Order: sequence, then structure tokens, then C-alpha cells
Amino acid sequence: QKMASSSTRFAALVPTALVAWEVGAGYARHRRPKEEARPVEGSFEWQVESKASTGDLVLTRHLQRWRQGPLRWAALLAAPGPYDSVGAIVVDKGGNARVLEADIDGSVSLRPLPSKMRDADEIIIRPLAWPRDDRDKIEGKANVFATKAILECGPGRQQHNAVDAVVAWRAAADERFAPAWQSRNDWPAVQADQPLPVKLQRAVSPSATLVLELYASVGLIPPQHRGRPLVASDFAPDNDPPLRKGARFATPVPIREANLRETN
Repeated sequence: QKMASSSTRFAALVPTALVAWEVGAGYARHRRPKEEARPVEGSFEWQVESKASTGDLVLTRHLQRWRQGPLRWAALLAAPGPYDSVGAIVVDKGGNARVLEADIDGSVSLRPLPSKMRDADEIIIRPLAWPRDDRDKIEGKANVFATKAILECGPGRQQHNAVDAVVAWRAAADERFAPAWQSRNDWPAVQADQPLPVKLQRAVSPSATLVLELYASVGLIPPQHRGRPLVASDFAPDNDPPLRKGARFATPVPIREANLRETN
């Protein structure tokens, strides 16, 4: 009877522990200075940012995934491949390179590239190589898409909190866990006529879906490919999305924490 009572108490503590873990991880993720420090001219970060262009891919990898919280940790374990997330660079009128990226809960952020580089153990940038005239044409469209995505899905816009997440995320029902128990051909696709917030909340990988949506909005991929159920690692150097004619990815640029320490 005592063992049964202890087991009951332990079981009751599990949800509380998961919520506390999620809340703590969320606080750490969002605890950033209001004003990000600009990179010093000539530094490694400055060189990378000065070469960045709209449409370049940014693949992120964290070695200690458990720090992301229980939901992200479980979803990242389910997804195949080494990369946690994928984003796309959008350069604004002032020449500032920012990374447009969706979190696992569907919320969208637009962060300075140097800040993003400091926030992961490993980053790979895949520069998009295509005619300069074509790239100039998409920058305005990409900025419009990014602004709209932030307005609709930015931090605080998506209906999500730690308690709801722990209760609602069921491995057998949530799309983010589909890679763990379904073959790739059975992963649920995103419906083209759904609003962006719904697409990101129902995607196998919100970050991969956001990149496809951005690429489709500027004409980088055929519209029929925007709903494909992909994960971040599907954008790795060995894999290429179906780009429009004349566009390709150049040699990837790997960035590790050691690069930032040694060259800044």
C-alpha cells in the first residue's frame, strides 16, 4: 500500500515537473537583451553578415537539446537528421541581415544574423546563388512576407502556454511527432488554403514550413511544393528543395562557436 501511495505521488509530480521544465526553458530562450550588440567591423560576424543575402538558408544545431524544454526536446528527437531548425535570411532596406524562423510552437521571430550565430553550437549558412537582378526583385517581397508573418505569428500572437502544451501534445496525435511513428510518405501535408498561423501550428516542422512559404511567396519554388511535409535537415547540404530554374545553393558556410571566439 505504501508503494502504491508513493507511485501515485510520483505520477502526480510528473506533469508539474514537465510544466516547470517547459517554463524554465522558455524563459531562458526569450531572455535576450532588448538591443542586440552590432558586430565590430572586420570581425568574423561582420564578414558573414556583409556577405548574407535574402533567401540564404540558416541551419541550426544545438548539442544540448534538453535545454530547449521537454516539448522541443521530444519533437527534435522524433525528427530525422542533425539540425534543430531552419530559417531564411531577409535583408532589410538598411542592409541588415535578419533570420526569419519559426519555433516548434509555430511562433515566428526575425532576429539579427549575428545574434542568431551566437545562439547555437553550430550553424550552417547555405548561400543562394542566382542572378543579382532576380535577387533584387525578391527582397521587397521577402520583407513584406516577413512583416506579415511577424504580425500574424510573432511572439505572443500564437495561443500557446506551457500547461496547454504539456496537456495537448500527444505523440499519437500531434503532427510534430509524426516522424517518430509514421513513414515519410504518411507525414501530414499542410493545406495551401489555410492561414499561416494554422499552417505553422499543424506542420511537422514549423521552421521548414515557414521557409517553404517564404520561398513560394517570392517565386523561388513552385507553389505546389509549399505544403510538403519537410523537416529542417531536409534543407541540409546533401538535400535541395525544388528551386526555380537558374537558382541554386553555393558552397555552405559552417559556423561553430570556436569561429566566433577565435576571430572576434
